[in-house]
Amino acid sequence: TPAGIPSNTPGADAGSPTQAPGDASGTQVTPGKAVISSVKNTAAGVVTLKFKKADVSGYQIIYARDRKFKKGKKTKKTAKTALKLKKLKKGSTYFIRIRSYTRRSDGTLVYGKWSGIKKIKIKK
Repeated sequence: TPAGIPSNTPGADAGSPTQAPGDASGTQVTPGKAVISSVKNTAAGVVTLKFKKADVSGYQIIYARDRKFKKGKKTKKTAKTALKLKKLKKGSTYFIRIRSYTRRSDGTLVYGKWSGIKKIKIKK
């Protein structure tokens, strides 16, 4: 055991599990990677986005006009598995990705990994 830590203290062993802050169970469950199932330009300046349902509190969607999500970046949150992105510029290409999140008992959000990036050109 390292100096200053008694041997009967939890976490004294290098291989023992550590408790996540604010989580009484000792495990921090991160939600799985979200999957975009369809992205369609359904009306003038509108994209309908659908994604696969998962056992999570909600989804965070980010979209922008460049692949690195720097130009004209916007974010939205929803608990549903479909969302309409409005007021998009005709002729522009948008890049979209999502991630799921769960709400822990203490109210903090735990995010999953970002989905793959979907690209769509606004034609309508």
